[in-house]
Amino acid sequence: MKMNAALLLMGLAPILFTGCKKDESGDVCSQDNDYLIYGTYCPCCFSPNSLYLLKIEDGKLYSNIGESMDGCPYPVNWEQLPAGEYDRVKDLPCKIPMQLLRQPSGNIGTTGCVENIVQIKKFSVSRCWVINPRDTANVPSYVRAFIDTLNKY
Repeated sequence: MKMNAALLLMGLAPILFTGCKKDESGDVCSQDNDYLIYGTYCPCCFSPNSLYLLKIEDGKLYSNIGESMDGCPYPVNWEQLPAGEYDRVKDLPCKIPMQLLRQPSGNIGTTGCVENIVQIKKFSVSRCWVINPRDTANVPSYVRAFIDTLNKY
Protein backbone atom coordinates (compact mmCIF):
# COMPACT_ATOMS: atom_id res chain seq x y z
CA MET A 1 0.00 0.00 0.00
CA LYS A 2 2.81 2.41 0.92
CA MET A 3 4.56 1.54 -2.34
CA ASN A 4 1.43 2.37 -4.42
CA ALA A 5 1.01 5.72 -2.63
CA ALA A 6 4.68 6.54 -3.22
CA LEU A 7 4.42 5.67 -6.92
CA LEU A 8 1.24 7.73 -7.26
CA LEU A 9 2.88 10.71 -5.57
CA MET A 10 5.95 10.39 -7.82
CA GLY A 11 3.69 10.26 -10.88
CA LEU A 12 1.73 13.34 -9.81
CA ALA A 13 4.73 15.39 -8.68
CA PRO A 14 5.58 16.79 -12.14
CA ILE A 15 1.98 17.85 -12.68
CA LEU A 16 1.67 19.40 -9.23
CA PHE A 17 4.84 21.43 -9.55
CA THR A 18 4.53 22.57 -13.15
CA GLY A 19 0.77 22.86 -13.64
CA CYS A 20 0.38 25.91 -11.40
CA LYS A 21 3.32 27.93 -12.57
CA LYS A 22 2.85 31.61 -11.78
CA ASP A 23 2.87 33.84 -14.87
CA GLU A 24 5.50 36.53 -14.35
CA SER A 25 6.02 37.23 -18.04
CA GLY A 26 3.89 40.36 -18.06
CA ASP A 27 1.79 39.01 -20.91
CA VAL A 28 -1.77 39.33 -19.64
CA CYS A 29 -3.46 38.92 -22.98
CA SER A 30 -6.29 36.48 -22.55
CA GLN A 31 -10.01 36.09 -22.90
CA ASP A 32 -10.29 37.20 -19.28
CA ASN A 33 -9.82 40.86 -20.23
CA ASP A 34 -13.28 42.36 -19.93
CA TYR A 35 -12.21 45.86 -20.91
CA LEU A 36 -9.50 48.48 -20.88
CA ILE A 37 -10.34 52.17 -20.51
CA TYR A 38 -7.61 54.76 -20.91
CA GLY A 39 -7.27 58.43 -21.64
CA THR A 40 -6.49 61.81 -20.20
CA TYR A 41 -8.12 64.17 -17.75
CA CYS A 42 -7.28 67.83 -17.32
CA PRO A 43 -8.59 68.88 -13.88
CA CYS A 44 -7.15 72.38 -14.39
CA CYS A 45 -9.02 72.83 -17.68
CA PHE A 46 -12.58 74.07 -17.71
CA SER A 47 -13.49 73.07 -21.22
CA PRO A 48 -15.90 70.58 -22.77
CA ASN A 49 -12.93 68.43 -23.78
CA SER A 50 -11.15 68.11 -20.42
CA LEU A 51 -11.86 64.36 -20.24
CA TYR A 52 -11.03 62.09 -23.17
CA LEU A 53 -11.34 58.33 -22.80
CA LEU A 54 -11.12 55.30 -25.06
CA LYS A 55 -12.53 51.90 -24.21
CA ILE A 56 -11.55 48.55 -25.72
CA GLU A 57 -14.24 45.95 -25.14
CA ASP A 58 -15.57 42.92 -27.03
CA GLY A 59 -13.50 43.59 -30.15
CA LYS A 60 -14.68 47.20 -30.44
CA LEU A 61 -13.29 50.63 -29.65
CA TYR A 62 -15.38 53.35 -28.05
CA SER A 63 -14.66 56.99 -27.24
CA ASN A 64 -16.02 59.47 -24.77
CA ILE A 65 -15.34 63.18 -24.54
CA GLY A 66 -16.64 64.92 -21.47
CA GLU A 67 -16.26 67.86 -19.17
CA SER A 68 -15.54 66.30 -15.83
CA MET A 69 -14.60 63.21 -13.97
CA ASP A 70 -16.69 62.39 -10.95
CA GLY A 71 -14.64 59.71 -9.30
CA CYS A 72 -13.22 56.54 -10.64
CA PRO A 73 -15.06 54.79 -12.27
CA TYR A 74 -16.82 57.68 -13.92
CA PRO A 75 -20.10 58.15 -15.75
CA VAL A 76 -19.62 58.04 -19.51
CA ASN A 77 -21.56 57.94 -22.75
CA TRP A 78 -19.66 55.68 -25.11
CA GLU A 79 -19.69 56.15 -28.88
CA GLN A 80 -18.43 53.27 -31.03
CA LEU A 81 -15.59 54.14 -33.39
CA PRO A 82 -14.98 52.58 -36.84
CA ALA A 83 -13.45 49.08 -36.97
CA GLY A 84 -10.23 50.47 -38.47
CA GLU A 85 -9.66 52.47 -35.29
CA TYR A 86 -10.04 49.32 -33.19
CA ASP A 87 -7.48 47.52 -35.38
CA ARG A 88 -4.89 50.16 -34.36
CA VAL A 89 -5.31 49.51 -30.62
CA LYS A 90 -6.49 45.90 -30.35
CA ASP A 91 -3.17 44.69 -28.89
CA LEU A 92 -3.13 47.21 -26.00
CA PRO A 93 -4.81 44.88 -23.48
CA CYS A 94 -1.87 42.51 -24.04
CA LYS A 95 0.53 45.20 -22.87
CA ILE A 96 -0.91 45.68 -19.39
CA PRO A 97 1.92 45.07 -16.89
CA MET A 98 1.16 42.38 -14.31
CA GLN A 99 2.61 44.67 -11.62
CA LEU A 100 -0.12 47.21 -12.35
CA LEU A 101 -2.82 44.60 -11.81
CA ARG A 102 -1.41 44.06 -8.32
CA GLN A 103 -1.77 47.76 -7.45
CA PRO A 104 -4.88 48.89 -5.56
CA SER A 105 -7.15 51.39 -7.28
CA GLY A 106 -6.43 55.05 -6.60
CA ASN A 107 -3.89 57.73 -7.41
CA ILE A 108 -0.41 56.86 -8.58
CA GLY A 109 1.75 59.93 -8.17
CA THR A 110 0.69 63.38 -7.04
CA THR A 111 -2.22 65.15 -8.70
CA GLY A 112 -1.24 67.25 -11.70
CA CYS A 113 -2.88 69.39 -14.34
CA VAL A 114 -2.86 66.58 -16.90
CA GLU A 115 -3.45 63.07 -15.67
CA ASN A 116 -3.78 59.71 -17.31
CA ILE A 117 -6.75 57.51 -16.49
CA VAL A 118 -6.49 53.74 -16.69
CA GLN A 119 -9.31 51.40 -15.77
CA ILE A 120 -9.04 47.66 -16.27
CA LYS A 121 -11.52 44.92 -15.69
CA LYS A 122 -9.72 41.60 -15.81
CA PHE A 123 -10.47 38.28 -14.18
CA SER A 124 -13.79 39.86 -13.04
CA VAL A 125 -11.90 42.43 -10.94
CA SER A 126 -12.08 46.12 -11.82
CA ARG A 127 -9.30 48.54 -10.96
CA CYS A 128 -9.02 52.23 -11.75
CA TRP A 129 -6.03 54.55 -11.45
CA VAL A 130 -5.44 58.26 -11.89
CA ILE A 131 -1.78 58.56 -12.85
CA ASN A 132 0.57 61.52 -13.13
CA PRO A 133 3.46 59.99 -15.11
CA ARG A 134 5.44 63.22 -14.87
CA ASP A 135 5.80 62.61 -11.14
CA THR A 136 8.88 60.45 -11.65
CA ALA A 137 9.65 60.30 -7.92
CA ASN A 138 6.34 58.61 -7.04
CA VAL A 139 5.32 56.72 -10.18
CA PRO A 140 7.09 53.41 -10.83
CA SER A 141 8.98 53.12 -14.12
CA TYR A 142 6.77 50.23 -15.34
CA VAL A 143 3.69 52.49 -14.97
CA ARG A 144 5.39 55.34 -16.86
CA ALA A 145 6.40 52.87 -19.61
CA PHE A 146 2.80 51.60 -19.88
CA ILE A 147 1.46 55.18 -20.09
CA ASP A 148 4.04 55.92 -22.81
CA THR A 149 2.75 52.88 -24.71
CA LEU A 150 -0.87 54.03 -24.33
CA ASN A 151 0.01 57.54 -25.51
CA LYS A 152 1.49 56.16 -28.74
CA TYR A 153 -1.94 54.92 -29.82
